[in-house]
Amino acid sequence: MDYERTYQFLTVYLCTKYIEMKFINTIILALGMLTMLNAQQWCGTVQDEAFMQDITNNKKHWATTLSKSNQTRFVPITFHLVGQNDGSGRISEELVLRALCLLNDRYEALGVGIHFYVEQFNEINRTTIWNNPQTQAGLMRSFTDDSSMNMFIVNDIPTGGTGRVLGYYTGGINDFIVMLAGNTGDTSFTLEHEIGHFFTLSHTHRGWEDEPWTPGDAEKVTATTISSSQSAPIAIELVDGSNCQVAGDRLCDTPADYGVTFTCGCCENNDIILDRNCDTLAPLFNNIMSYSANCSEWMYTQDQITAMQASFDAPNRAYLRAEEVFDYTPIIDGIANQSPALNETVPVFDRVELTWDPVPNADFYDVTIKGETFRTTTNSYVVTDLAPNETIILWNVRAFNIFGSSCLATQAPEIFFNVGSDQTSAVSNIASIEDINIFPNPVSGSGNINLSFDSGESFTGDLRLYDVTGQVVHLERSVRFSSGSNNHNFSLDGLSSGIHILEISSDKGSITQKLIIK
Repeated sequence: MDYERTYQFLTVYLCTKYIEMKFINTIILALGMLTMLNAQQWCGTVQDEAFMQDITNNKKHWATTLSKSNQTRFVPITFHLVGQNDGSGRISEELVLRALCLLNDRYEALGVGIHFYVEQFNEINRTTIWNNPQTQAGLMRSFTDDSSMNMFIVNDIPTGGTGRVLGYYTGGINDFIVMLAGNTGDTSFTLEHEIGHFFTLSHTHRGWEDEPWTPGDAEKVTATTISSSQSAPIAIELVDGSNCQVAGDRLCDTPADYGVTFTCGCCENNDIILDRNCDTLAPLFNNIMSYSANCSEWMYTQDQITAMQASFDAPNRAYLRAEEVFDYTPIIDGIANQSPALNETVPVFDRVELTWDPVPNADFYDVTIKGETFRTTTNSYVVTDLAPNETIILWNVRAFNIFGSSCLATQAPEIFFNVGSDQTSAVSNIASIEDINIFPNPVSGSGNINLSFDSGESFTGDLRLYDVTGQVVHLERSVRFSSGSNNHNFSLDGLSSGIHILEISSDKGSITQKLIIK
């Protein structure tokens, strides 16, 4: 007797009988799952054969990618911040930068070897894109930048039916990502999911988007292919991996997934699903390219990471590979030594300087006071519109660079201060200074200026240059001025044209002069 063939026959027979019994017992559960399925959140990326061709082509060069797996890759992003026709409704740059820092922190922790940075922000006022981007691909393409990843952040992505689309990547000549503002930088890794699509990754359950397996379906999936509205019939992946190169997502270290990660609304599931060989599926619920929910730790597999790196290295991604060489310099230090401090009362109300210690690697700071946010490149900001004796004035500050920030570490806690009734004019003069002069004035924006004056005594003061908005565009702290004649030079490189105010302030008072930059 052929014991091996008999054993195989009995295994399949018993498996089939078990399935028939289980099917009857779970039919009621399936009815209860319909409501959950109809309320599902979707990814709108189409993964047809044209989409899959990139990963098939890139696999031929994986050996080259693996040989430089320790190389850090940098990806520029142009963020298209879409608002309505009147400019309202768009996401703020600050929220995008927070999402960017979270993206970089996550990719660093996952070991992907890719860092993202801001190429530019582009504001678009088009209600049609804001609320219905899927019908505006041609118009959106006209806004794209040819040297960066393009990401449009919008208000709504209609589905035309039930459920909700959170984002999508559109390939081919469009080659851009669309994200809902409310899900950019969320806990479900939606942004990381769509970036995975940009870099050739498909869903772990590819082919099962239209009709994912649900409790109550026959537990043994006997078909060899599955029909999809996105593509020609797709080969159903087997648990043993024997067809992993051509089936499902075409990656061999992502286990077979028949959509159960989509339907359960969870990060684990005890339902038994068998492939046509009667092998039990064990999908990765916490894979970023699945549709799971409520996972505490998300991940890419090593093949997925290699695929993304290979996509970056591929000829069709040459536009991403900037010539400049970066050092990845995330911001890791928090804001320290804020002034005014918590519950401090500042005597002067019409000119209050907010200051904090410089943060290493910061390119700029966003200062929020009384609900309004202002940007400065120095570690101070002057507020001039407070009322006499105003109290509980809330403010905080966050540090950023082109990589975002280090997320929560860089935001100082919101604190409040109070002001008195004194005015700046009460301490507007330094009595010992005479014959103050700035030359040349007007001056070129790329030139140098000279500040000269006579002083009856030596003192230490801060020198600041303000633009018309009140932002400090040049700052020198603790400058030592001597008794007698003083000459002080500094450069104006990179400053915009217009009227500026030069101020010297010390414990002896302050003095200001007008400077015009051509």
